[in-house]
Amino acid sequence: ESIARALEATPELREAALCEMQDYAVLAKKLGTKYIKISLNKEPDDFSIDKDAALETVRTLCKIAKQSGVSLLVMTNAAFSDTLVLERFIKTAECDNLFALWDVNYTYRFANEEPSTSMDNLGKLIKFVHLKDSFGENKQILFRPLGAGDVPIKKTLELLSKSGHDGYISVEWKKSWGEEFSSPGIVLSHYVNYIERLLNK
Repeated sequence: ESIARALEATPELREAALCEMQDYAVLAKKLGTKYIKISLNKEPDDFSIDKDAALETVRTLCKIAKQSGVSLLVMTNAAFSDTLVLERFIKTAECDNLFALWDVNYTYRFANEEPSTSMDNLGKLIKFVHLKDSFGENKQILFRPLGAGDVPIKKTLELLSKSGHDGYISVEWKKSWGEEFSSPGIVLSHYVNYIERLLNK
């Protein structure tokens, strides 16, 4: 979010955000973490973005991250929930350490993309996947536990398996989404059990 704010900030605040990224990159190297997620929009439903400013910022961030051997992942939300837009953005940036974090909920909910379309557009650019479930219409989202919404989770896993994806697939949730998400132990155990059931079918 600090990166998204930096796109519209004063030079001083932008410099502070870039310094923050340098700190994160150094920490990632120490932890043996290959990726840092960046979001170029303040909120998932904020579709306004200055793409020229975003490109300039991302190129600078990639140079910072590369010094620590770290890659950056742009998340598929808001303006980049359309994966063809994100694919073109990444290619235009011409940074060899810039990839995609595929948030399946947002590509399905905001861009009306089936998982096959997202996979066709992003392909090997996908290095990390966020799974969450929901119902929604008119870009209004009601988050639900995995399997209790209508996001095509099973189809997504099948496509990732066929593609040879060897990156992480992570559950994402916030307590503010509802009472069902209030206990990490319940959320994580449900996630593991649900995914195992799907993979074993």
